[in-house]
Amino acid sequence: MNGKLRLFAIYFILIFLVSAEAALATTDSRYPKIISPSGYVIDRNTGQVLFSRAAEQSRPVASTTKIMTGLLVLELADLDATVTISNKAAQTQGGTIGLVSGETRQVRDLLHAMMLASANDAAVALAEHLGEGSEGKFVGFMNDRAKELGALNTNFINPHGLADGELHFSSAKDLATIAYEAMKRSDFRELVSTRRFTWDSTSTALPVIIKNTNELLDRYPLAIGIKTGYTN
Repeated sequence: MNGKLRLFAIYFILIFLVSAEAALATTDSRYPKIISPSGYVIDRNTGQVLFSRAAEQSRPVASTTKIMTGLLVLELADLDATVTISNKAAQTQGGTIGLVSGETRQVRDLLHAMMLASANDAAVALAEHLGEGSEGKFVGFMNDRAKELGALNTNFINPHGLADGELHFSSAKDLATIAYEAMKRSDFRELVSTRRFTWDSTSTALPVIIKNTNELLDRYPLAIGIKTGYTN
């Protein structure tokens, strides 16, 4: 792709469809043409599979990894707890929110930074917090939870998704399974449908308004989440 970022196959919006009409999307010209190499569409209310294409094939998942990270944070963490940012978290590569080593942040704010701004440094800080200082321990939680849900074509090596696709991967079906579980929670639904949040930046005098990377929330009235993910 000439080095340019391309949108990963699962631009994971999961617009939970309420009509079986979506099943016609592959043949009816009224619907957009699906060019993704893998895809999986389910009805939230019934679990019925409406569309499937190479749904069990392993793919690099980039920042859609954070769906699992966010689910575990909501399941395990006290959102009002304070996290001290480590050197490792502050030096995380890729998209970040600009965390500074030694500063303190609430879990709630880090969760918003991770899920809305797709901040990798926030993901590492949360992983270390729940893993008792060990990002690797938290990644073990992620893989265990995936297996519990039946997501067997999935392997995580970090909490944010910036990784080699041969080691860090999932499938369209597995991501849908993880997201389906997460969307059962009202707090997760509220989180991923949030369009903007206020972040107290250490580099500016005034708070910064951070916009959700999921542009469909502004462009498509039925969109309620979930997470974007990009890979080369």
